[in-house]
Amino acid sequence: MKKILALCTALTMMFSVVGCSTNTTTQNETNTNKAETATTVTVTDMAGRTLEIKSEINKVYCAEPVSAIALYTLEPELLLGWNYKLNDYEKEFILPEYQNLPVYGMNDSVNIEAIINDSPDVCIQMGSSKESDIEKADKLSEQLGIPVLIISNSLHDSAEMYRFMGTVLGQEEKAEALAKYCEDVLTSAKELTPSNPPTIYYGNGEDSLETAPAGSVSAEVFEILGADNVAKVELDGGSRVQVSSEQILSWDPEYIFVNGEPKKSITGSQAKDSILENPAYASLQAVQNNKVYSIPKSPFAWVDRPMGPNRIIGIEWVKSVLYPDLTTKSQNEIIKEFYNLFYHMELTDTQIERLLSM
Repeated sequence: MKKILALCTALTMMFSVVGCSTNTTTQNETNTNKAETATTVTVTDMAGRTLEIKSEINKVYCAEPVSAIALYTLEPELLLGWNYKLNDYEKEFILPEYQNLPVYGMNDSVNIEAIINDSPDVCIQMGSSKESDIEKADKLSEQLGIPVLIISNSLHDSAEMYRFMGTVLGQEEKAEALAKYCEDVLTSAKELTPSNPPTIYYGNGEDSLETAPAGSVSAEVFEILGADNVAKVELDGGSRVQVSSEQILSWDPEYIFVNGEPKKSITGSQAKDSILENPAYASLQAVQNNKVYSIPKSPFAWVDRPMGPNRIIGIEWVKSVLYPDLTTKSQNEIIKEFYNLFYHMELTDTQIERLLSM
């Protein structure tokens, strides 16, 4: 009898264990299935395209320098690499750990194999809803085997761009701070309605005779601020045109802003001195009143080249030059706030002095 009871007890325990094991397996499978279904999410990018992306993004490849700048300002840890090798004046205001990230190339020299080997989760491409931008993104997605999200490259969409990136990348709080800053700057600029707009000339190139005329996206910073761009000439493609020194003399702008020529290692400061010291320009009111300004470009130019969120500080700076009475903060305060929020650096007054003299 005892043996029979012992056998029954053993059988009961065995079936209990099997039953528990079966239940546990079923539960584990359910959890696994839930985890699998939660690994991707559906998003609609800023060109109106619907894509499936990973719910958790750890690395992002940026298709061109402007999107790389945007991502660096939001969360540099997500940046897979740069599109070109940073030069010395760019590195000076980039955090050391991100100065020498991999370089993947740009335009027709992109190293697709290297990008694939480094396994980004998603790609970001600056653009619009134009068919050409969408075709470019679709082609790149096919090459890389990952989704390519288009984000707007319009200066007016800066806040929306940051909010979209923040949602997609799980960086909502940081993105909102940047978006709010952009909104405030753009709103303040658009409220300017000067009755007698200041006249400006914006010079590029080795001799500062390449300009972004009125209506050009490259001169957008000045026009947002209500300035009168004296170069009212037609564009024949691109965003800049070549003019003559005689034209500048006839326009006689109140303010001259110069960018220099990065490709020839000509700084804005050198371009400024060249104009101030050129006897041919001595009669210009901008020269006589010492209102020729070198556009800061570290780590990225404040007005143009590239046309990214770096232009937001350009709006603030140009505003402080053109409308000093309407600027409530000192120039140094404006620069420190922007560089802390967007470039993750706390600048000293000495660094700012160097920044403005480059």
